[in-house]
Amino acid sequence: MLSGQTWVPAARLIHQDTAAANFPNLTGAGEAVVVIDSGVDYKHPALGGGMGAGYKVEAGYDFERNDGDPMIDSNAHGTGTAGVIAANPYTYKGLYNQGIAPGVKVIALKESTAAGVKSAMDWVHANRAKYNIVAVNYTFWSGSATLYTNSLKQLIADGIFVSRPSGNAGASNLVGKSVDPADVTVGSVTLSGGMSSFTQRGPELDLLAPGDKVTLPYYDPGSKQHIYVDSAVGTSWSSPAVVGTAALIKQINPAYTPLQILQIMKDSGSPVYDSATKLTYKRLDLNAALTLAYQRKGVAVPQPPLSSGPTPVPPTTTQSPFSGTAIKIAADTTIQAEDFDNGGENVSFHDTDSANLGGSSYRKATAPSVDVQDISGGHIVGFTKAGEWLEYTLNVATAGTYTLSTRVASSGTGGQFHVELDGANKTGTLSVPDTKGWQTYTNVSKSGVALTAGQHVIRVKMDSVGHLGYTGNFDSFRFTLAGATSSGSTSTPAPVAGSRSALTTINANTANGSSGINILNDGIGSLDQGDWAAFNALDFGSAGATKATFTLAVDNAYAGKKIQIRTGSATGAIVGTLTVGGTGSWGKFANQTATLSTKLTGVQTIYLTFSGGSGVANVRAFKFA
Repeated sequence: MLSGQTWVPAARLIHQDTAAANFPNLTGAGEAVVVIDSGVDYKHPALGGGMGAGYKVEAGYDFERNDGDPMIDSNAHGTGTAGVIAANPYTYKGLYNQGIAPGVKVIALKESTAAGVKSAMDWVHANRAKYNIVAVNYTFWSGSATLYTNSLKQLIADGIFVSRPSGNAGASNLVGKSVDPADVTVGSVTLSGGMSSFTQRGPELDLLAPGDKVTLPYYDPGSKQHIYVDSAVGTSWSSPAVVGTAALIKQINPAYTPLQILQIMKDSGSPVYDSATKLTYKRLDLNAALTLAYQRKGVAVPQPPLSSGPTPVPPTTTQSPFSGTAIKIAADTTIQAEDFDNGGENVSFHDTDSANLGGSSYRKATAPSVDVQDISGGHIVGFTKAGEWLEYTLNVATAGTYTLSTRVASSGTGGQFHVELDGANKTGTLSVPDTKGWQTYTNVSKSGVALTAGQHVIRVKMDSVGHLGYTGNFDSFRFTLAGATSSGSTSTPAPVAGSRSALTTINANTANGSSGINILNDGIGSLDQGDWAAFNALDFGSAGATKATFTLAVDNAYAGKKIQIRTGSATGAIVGTLTVGGTGSWGKFANQTATLSTKLTGVQTIYLTFSGGSGVANVRAFKFA
C-alpha cells in the first residue's frame, strides 16, 4: 500500500487496514476459494486479467452452458463477490482497497438455479484436494434449496467453510433454518456499523459484515468494461468478506473446522443490537478474528512490523542490462517489456506499490515490485500507473532514424506514456487505445526517432491512467530502421506467386501484412484509426466487382466508423467505403455491404484501412461481387 493512503470505509469498519499491517503474511496464498455465482469477469485487472494456471482465477466452469468458461453474461454479481474476497490492491477515487485474502486463488463456478448450485457443490467436493479449496461463497438464485442440502452438508463434512448472503427482503422476512450449525448466513451493516434496513435476520443469522455502499471491482455488461463501484448495496457483499476471513483463519491453522472458524469470528466480533428482532448479532472484526485464531491455536501472535524508528538505508545498487549485455539495436529489434534493466526500485525502474500485482516469478529475484504477469507464451508488464517507469540499456549498431512500435493492450481507453533516450523525450505523448481486452494487443507507433550509434538508456514513462485506473499492459517495444524490412506485424506484403479469387469468401485473418491489428482465430480485431490489413493478389477477373460485403460485428455504441477499401497501398486510392452499422455486440456477426466507386478488375492488392477512432469492428471475412 502507498504510504499514508486511506483505506475505503468498509475496510476501516472491520479493521482490515489494521489486520493488513499486523499480519502482512496472511493473504490466503496456497489456498483456493470457490465463488458459486453468476460468473466472474476473470479479465478484470483486480482479478488477475485472465484464467488458468498462473492467474488469480485458476479454474472455472459454467453449469448453464456446460462449458469451461465462467465469464459473466448480463449479471455482474459474481465479479463483485470475487473482488470482496480476493481482489488485488487498487485505488478508487483516491481510496485504497483490496480483497480480504488477496493472495488466495479463485475458482469461478457459474450457475443460476438450485440445480446449478448442487452441481457446483458436487464439483467442489470432487476437486477439493486438487485445488486446496478451503471455503465457498454461494448465491442461491431460484428453485428449491432442498436440491442442494445434502451437497452442502457434504462440503461442511469435508472441512470446507461455506457461507451465503442472508437476503435483502428486510426485517419482516426471517432467514431460513440452517441445515447444519456451520451452514453460515451473513447479513449487512451500514458504514456506521448499524444494522442495514434491508437485511433479513432472525435467530439463524450468524454474522454481520459491510454490505451498504461497499467499494468493489465490478463489470458493466452494456459497455463490456471492467469497472469499480463504491455504492454496492446488499448482503451479497457481506458474505464474501466472511469467506475471505475464513480463508485467512484456515491459513493460520488448516486443522480448524468450519464451526470453529465461525465461532472465532463470533467471539471476536463487535456486538450489534437489532431493535426489530430484539437480538444482538456480531459484526466481523478482521484484526480481532486473526488475533484470536492464533491464540486458540496456542501460538504467539506475530508482532506487527515496526512502524516507527529510523528508516533502513537500502544497499547501494548499480544499473546493468538484464541479460548482462546491452540490447543490440539493429535494423529491426524487439525488446520484451519484462526485460528491463537490473538495479531495483528508483535505479532501473519505479513502481508505485511494493507488491507484484501480476504475480509472475519471472523477475522475482531482481524486481519484486514491478507488476510482471505471465501470459500464454511469455510475460508482460501490467497494472501500470502514472509516474511509473522502466529503463533498458541499448547498444545501437547503426545510427539513423527509427520507428518505435510499442505493443500495448487495454480494456477501455488507456492512459498516456512517452519514451526518453538518455533523459530526452524522443516520442512525445503516446496514447494507449481501447483494444477491448487486457490481452488483446495492438501497436502504437512513433516514426522519426533519431538514434546515434553507441550505448544509450531508454526510459518508458507512464504519464497518465485511463478509464480503469491503469496506463495499459505493455508486451514489447520494437525499433525498425527507416528503409529496413521489418520482421514484425507491420510489414508491407511482398509479392506472392499466384492469386486467389476476390469473388469468393476471404477470411480476414489471412492478411499478408498488417499494422496495429490483432490476428484472431476467427478474423481480425482491435481495428482503430490508422490501422490497416493488406491482401495480396486478389483476382477480380475481367468482369470485375462493384460491391464488397463484410461479415463483421460491432457493439451498437461503436457504430458509425468506417472501413475503407484501397488499392496498391495503405494510402492508395479509396475505391469503396463501408460505414459500419451496429450488430448488437462484439460477438454478433452480420453481413454489411458497400458499393465500390470504381469497378475492380484483374489482379489487385487490396488494403483495408480503418477510421473514425477506436473500435471500428471485428471482421471475420469479406468478399467482392
